[in-house]
Amino acid sequence: MLHRLVRILPCLAFLLPVGAALAADKPPEPDTEIAWETQAGGYGLDPGFNGGAFFLDRFAGSSSANYRGRKLARLSNGDVVAVGLVPAYNQPDPPDGQFHIGLVRYDASGQRVAWTFSSSPYGNFGNQYLIYPGSNLGGQLTPRFTAVKDVKTIGDRIYVMVDHTPDGESRDVQLLIFSDVAGETGRFLGHFTLFTSPFNEDGAEMALFSSATLGGAPYKLLAAATVYGGSGNYIRLSRFNVGGITPFEGDSTFGTDGTSIAFLFQTSGGCSSAVATAGACPLIARSLAIGFRGFTGSGPIYVGAERQYAATTATSNDWDAAVVKFSSSGDLDASFGSGTGAGSGNGFAFVQFDRGTKEDRNRGIAVRTLGLGIPAAPYNDEIYVVASAAQACASGTGVGKLDQDGHYVTTFGTGGKLRFGGWDDPGDAQACAVYGAAAPFAVARDGATLAIAGQDDAEVGPDFIPAASVAFVDTDAGSLLQRFATAVRPPGATFPSSSALYGIVASGNGSFSVTGDVRDPGTGNTLMFATARIGRDVIFANGFD
Repeated sequence: MLHRLVRILPCLAFLLPVGAALAADKPPEPDTEIAWETQAGGYGLDPGFNGGAFFLDRFAGSSSANYRGRKLARLSNGDVVAVGLVPAYNQPDPPDGQFHIGLVRYDASGQRVAWTFSSSPYGNFGNQYLIYPGSNLGGQLTPRFTAVKDVKTIGDRIYVMVDHTPDGESRDVQLLIFSDVAGETGRFLGHFTLFTSPFNEDGAEMALFSSATLGGAPYKLLAAATVYGGSGNYIRLSRFNVGGITPFEGDSTFGTDGTSIAFLFQTSGGCSSAVATAGACPLIARSLAIGFRGFTGSGPIYVGAERQYAATTATSNDWDAAVVKFSSSGDLDASFGSGTGAGSGNGFAFVQFDRGTKEDRNRGIAVRTLGLGIPAAPYNDEIYVVASAAQACASGTGVGKLDQDGHYVTTFGTGGKLRFGGWDDPGDAQACAVYGAAAPFAVARDGATLAIAGQDDAEVGPDFIPAASVAFVDTDAGSLLQRFATAVRPPGATFPSSSALYGIVASGNGSFSVTGDVRDPGTGNTLMFATARIGRDVIFANGFD
């Protein structure tokens, strides 16, 4: 969709295509290369990654099918792995909700890297792509995946969290595990059930950390999900021992038999009776972060969530971003969150972006831990909540900052909150008609900088195009450092098309790797993976000057 407006929007970059190539006897080149530009002193596409271009990928498959990039992780050697929803290899699109899971790997220079486990039944096109499940293999999950929720790496393993709907059964949350051992990268190590019940369950995010246990599994995996139960939906946390000889087992030292749950009740003021089910308020887990307390994951647990407070009407859709705090052992922290809105306290804090009964939805959470863990300098967590925030005309992005007690840090932004993007002047009918939403989908942190990936308007001549974007926020002052958006033109297209970013990770030296997808108007607007790296002062980085 194009938005046409004569006025100029500053600081958004337009990227022009310069070529395309493909070869079958070596790692294929990107589907398209895109020239880059940026402002001196600002963020832009890093020329050290694929020459300053998005790497567009169709998994060597049909151009009439969709390849949806969703999440990515950075490996210890600097490679990144992008994961998303794809069809079976070189096949047309499956019915909605019956996708496969695709993985593709790029090195630090932005070139695709083949997986080294040559006998993998999931490898395709010279082992350049992993697509799960394979064909005609027993013991696999059915190809009925609906979402990729997270991907994390630790040690020599890659963990992918997905929502899955077995035929005729309720939706569950599964974990796919792949090897990153030299000589057998991409080897599939198994699938394991993170969450299942008679009710639908949706995954949120994971965290992985060292277990610090001698003789046991070397790592622990903590995962959050939403259970849509008959007595109301609630948040569920589970912790597992992973790695070593036993690749996956429940951690009986956490919660009750490895699991903790959290309800928000109508009787505590958490919502109106009109939306409560059996006294429980609508509550959805979206994200997860842990406060640092050394390298054993023993810090507090923060779940980014959202709650519905009142029934939806023609003028109101009253959802609020929320944070739910648990102790490291899985107990709800009753001292957290008081004074942040109706129903707050007893472990719940709410971040509302001052639009009354309008819709604020959680899209990510990040935690920064300060201090040294000694009496003179104790640990202190700062929690950053990223939300899709209501505006008068088009929704924007909201960032709220809480301390570890669940109170607003008022030195951040205005009273602990920052809101930007979209359009907030209903009196300007022209602008209301053309400005699109500034939609956040993922967040990463590097030091005192938050990087928020999503979709924003990019200016292309007189037009605004919904485009892949990253917004940068100063975590101390609560100020917006830069909104960076790129309008990508796929190969053969005469005009840029819409794109968005759904995954982001810090990649060192102040840079961030991102993945998402872009539409190709030359193929009926089908989607391709789009992966790049964003850096600061990249005009002079890596010898480019």
